Amino acid sequence: FARNVLPHVANTRDFVAGLATALDKDGTLAIEAHYARIILDELHYDSIYHEHLCYFTLKSLERLLNDFGLFVFDIEKSPISGGSIVVYARKIKSDESSELLKYRAEEKSLKINELSNWGEFAKQAHAHKDKLLKMLSDAKSEGKKIVGWGASARSSTLLNFCGINSTALPIVADQAPLKWGLYTAGTHVLIEKPEVVMSQNPDVVFILGWNFAEEIIHRLRHDFKYQGEYLIPLPNEPKIITSK
Repeated sequence: FARNVLPHVANTRDFVAGLATALDKDGTLAIEAHYARIILDELHYDSIYHEHLCYFTLKSLERLLNDFGLFVFDIEKSPISGGSIVVYARKIKSDESSELLKYRAEEKSLKINELSNWGEFAKQAHAHKDKLLKMLSDAKSEGKKIVGWGASARSSTLLNFCGINSTALPIVADQAPLKWGLYTAGTHVLIEKPEVVMSQNPDVVFILGWNFAEEIIHRLRHDFKYQGEYLIPLPNEPKIITSK
C-alpha cells in the first residue's frame, strides 16, 4: 500500500517500476493520491506546493501504471488531504468494478483532463483570494481579534498566495511543540502553543488547517469553551460560521 507517497516522488517512473518489480504476480497494489478532480472541484489551491510534485487524475495515474504492466481494477475514496483516491492494480487485467467505470466516465464528461478547466481553476483561485482578504479586512475593521489555527505547509501556501502576514494575522496556533516560538515561512506570523493563542480571547479563529476543521472546532469548543466565530477558507468559498 503506497499511501500518498507517489505525489511526493521526484522520479515517478522509477518509483512505479520498483513497485512493479516488488509486486508478486498474484499480488495487489494499492496507491493513494490526492485526487486532482477534488482539487479542481473544491479549489484546493493551497495543496499545490513544493512537496507535491505530481497531481493525479484517474486517467493520468492509470497511464503511468499501464506503462509498467499494472492495471487498475477498482477505486475508492479516501479522506486524506481533503479528498484522495485509492486505486487497486494487478499485473494481470481483471474484471473492472462499476465504481472504476463510473470514475472514468465522469472524468471524461466533466473534462477533468482538459487544460481549459485548469485555466478556470487559476481564475477562481485569484477570485477566492480577493474574497478571503475582504473577509479578514471587514473583521478587522469591526474591531474583531483574529488568530489562526494550523501552521502546516498548505497553510503557508494559502498565506503567501493571499499575502496574509502578521499585520492581518498576528499569531497562529499549532499542536507541534517544534514550531512554537517560530514563524510561518514567508509571512512571518508567530506560531505558538494553542493555550497561548487562545488566552488572547479571540473573536475569530481562522482555521488554516481547514481539512481538519471538524476536529479543530470540537477541540476549541470543548477544551477552550470558545464561543466566537470561525473563518474557514476552503473548500470552495471562504465562510464564517458561529459557534452555534
